[in-house]
Amino acid sequence: MGKHETVNTDTLSSGVANCGCSICVGHDNEKQGKGYLEDRCLASNQNPYVVTSLLAETTILWEPPIKAEALAAEKQALKI
Repeated sequence: MGKHETVNTDTLSSGVANCGCSICVGHDNEKQGKGYLEDRCLASNQNPYVVTSLLAETTILWEPPIKAEALAAEKQALKI
């Protein structure tokens, strides 16, 4: 762990109300099953828009491979 509650940049971790993790989820968000997440990684050299889009893509928009394959096959059958 770095100074001032920052995280190790070599590992990725997540936790509920744990500021020592890379991605921190609040107690209320866990209870409600929705809300926000907090990126605790220091990255002053990163474009925040790119980082946010990658976080969204891998957490919100991600589909398990089997589901994604089934969806792709369905779209191909419908010629979408």
